[in-house]
Amino acid sequence: FLSITARDARKGIIPDLKDMSGRQAMAVLKGLGFERITERYVSGDYVNLTDGVELADGRSVPAGTRLPITTPLVLRIVNGYGPLLGDSLLIDESTPYGAQADSLGEKNEDEHSESWW
Repeated sequence: FLSITARDARKGIIPDLKDMSGRQAMAVLKGLGFERITERYVSGDYVNLTDGVELADGRSVPAGTRLPITTPLVLRIVNGYGPLLGDSLLIDESTPYGAQADSLGEKNEDEHSESWW
């Protein structure tokens, strides 16, 4: 019989998970042997894409880092709530609908008619 005792925990290399779906990234990490994985949702443009991996204390883990498989990891997943649009795209609610003037400062023809038909 042969008995081998390791001095350190088995280590795994963190792959590049950016822009991978959250479910696929979780499967890749579990396939490498990492079991203590939690998800944290962050704002961004695309729903359910992985933004990266970080340690439980918030430090980012770059791809290619070798970590013990017992290390707790946090998978950052985009929830689709991106930043708000700029002011130029917001609707001015102080002006009632249909009361805007054209580029010459004159009223539109539709505003002079009695009916909206």
